[in-house]
This record gives sequence, C-alpha cells and structure tokens, in this order.
Amino acid sequence: MHFHTNSKESIPSDNIYRNETYENIFKLIEKKNHRIRRVGLGTLSFFLIAFAIAFIISVQGKPSIGDNIFIKLGIKTWSRVNWGFHYPVLVSLFFSYLALYLSEKYYYQIGGKLARMLSRVYSILLTSIIMVYIYI
Repeated sequence: MHFHTNSKESIPSDNIYRNETYENIFKLIEKKNHRIRRVGLGTLSFFLIAFAIAFIISVQGKPSIGDNIFIKLGIKTWSRVNWGFHYPVLVSLFFSYLALYLSEKYYYQIGGKLARMLSRVYSILLTSIIMVYIYI
C-alpha cells in the first residue's frame, strides 16, 4: 500500500519495511548459526594437545609413543646415546603450539575451550622446562 500526501514527499509502502525486517532476521539467524558449537578445528586442537602429551609420556618403563615413532623412522631420540636432549619433546612442543593456535581461534567449537586451557598450561610448562634445561 502506498500513501500519498499533499507534500512532495511520500511515505514508503509497508513491503519495504517488511523486507528490511526479514533481512534483519536473516542476519541474526546467520550470526547465531556461526557460533553454534560444532565439530571443527577447535575439536582437532583437543586431539592435537592430547597427542602432544601422549607423545612424550612413557608408562611403566616402556618407551613413549614419540620414542617408538622415532625408532621406526631410524631417527635418534636422544642427542647423546641415552641421555641429553630428548628430540620428541620438540615435536610435542610443536603440536602443543599448533593446538594452542587452533584452540585460540576456534574456542567456541566442541572441545575448544578445554583444549585452549590444556594447551596454554602444557605449552608454558614444556617451554619453561626446555629453557631451564638449555640455560643450566
């Protein structure tokens, strides 16, 4: 419906207002759907930090997963024969920083907040241990 007044200005029809309202509703729906918790890179970050932790932990005196992978690839696990710097720690640190980056960016996805907390603590702890080892 279009209204005319005696002045030169006219009032727009109701359809224009309805279209603007629908557009606003669709924008709100799109915005809300963007933040729905779903599986994605935030979830992957949880598995990355879990793998980073499991990569260097040995259980009951058995070699860790990282040691086994390095041995299978024919790479030394220690900088010296059985002591020195443990190379799988560097790989674990890489995975933890990757998990930290992904969890910071995609924290709203499933497992993202837990991965963000774990990767922050683990990265700081592992980095500080490496720094102490290097400088002492």
